Amino acid sequence: MNNYSLNKPTDKSEKLNILATLAKLLPLVSPEKKRIVLATFAVFINSAFNLTAPVLVGYAVDHYIVTKQFHGVLVFGAILLLIYILALIASYFQTILMGTVGQNVLFD
Repeated sequence: MNNYSLNKPTDKSEKLNILATLAKLLPLVSPEKKRIVLATFAVFINSAFNLTAPVLVGYAVDHYIVTKQFHGVLVFGAILLLIYILALIASYFQTILMGTVGQNVLFD
């Protein structure tokens, strides 16, 4: 019934328009290279912490919960808390940096 697609360009001219728009945007964001690189680094740090947490949970289950060593569970719980706090900090810095980039591009 619906003859439109919001996700795909319908022809090559729309794809070229997107590339032309990105080419026009590049000079506007070039003064913000340092912040963009730092924000990208923060994204990678945040992702690494968030991917590490399930591995630690699995390790704690396999080695401490199964063997009923409650002290190890508490230690890994503290490590997980630290990892999630560090992930929160990285996410905060990424948000602040990219927000600053957006504001500077918008107002310049």
